[in-house]
Amino acid sequence: MEVQEVLGGVMKRFSESLTEERDRTIWREHLVASEPKSLVELGLRYGISKQRMGQLATRIKRSFRRHVIDELGPTTQLSWLFGSD
Repeated sequence: MEVQEVLGGVMKRFSESLTEERDRTIWREHLVASEPKSLVELGLRYGISKQRMGQLATRIKRSFRRHVIDELGPTTQLSWLFGSD
């Protein structure tokens, strides 16, 4: 199985695990979109500040890293995932 297929499956399962609509939106429209929407734009949609949207995005990135480790093992190198947050 190719790395792209494995990662695609991991990302799909992570996306399905997000229970809040706002988190799914941040994931889909900001973190993994080919043309990401800004945190300001998403914040306006949900009535919260850019800073709060940034905090939520950071929480989602950390949760994704944990998800990857859970699925692929603790020796998985994660430095390439969303920078170094």
